[in-house]
Amino acid sequence: MSQESRGFIPGSVKGQVQERLPNPLLCVLQYHRLVPMGKHDATLDQIRRLTAGLHWNKVEALLRSLGAEVYEGSGSAMTFVLEDRKLTVDRPHPRKECGLGLVKRIRRFLSELGHL
Repeated sequence: MSQESRGFIPGSVKGQVQERLPNPLLCVLQYHRLVPMGKHDATLDQIRRLTAGLHWNKVEALLRSLGAEVYEGSGSAMTFVLEDRKLTVDRPHPRKECGLGLVKRIRRFLSELGHL
């Protein structure tokens, strides 16, 4: 049995308790260290990188978690109000993924508010 499989943490001293590194699949590299990701960090990262194909449900959940008020208009129109700023967009249809233009609008909205 190797030392790592028995719970050995490299660099630890016997008797001292050190925090284990989180699962690297659930982390992002930030400032040269691993940081656990929050629930919506992957969505924010996709918006930062302007990734087309982002699922609309994830974008809507992100905006709601930031405290946005949501108003549904006629058809597929939706308005999000956050910190006295307003974003009106059409839900993507017939597919569930956002196109590049929609991701750009959401990115600009979030960056103006300081969330990116």
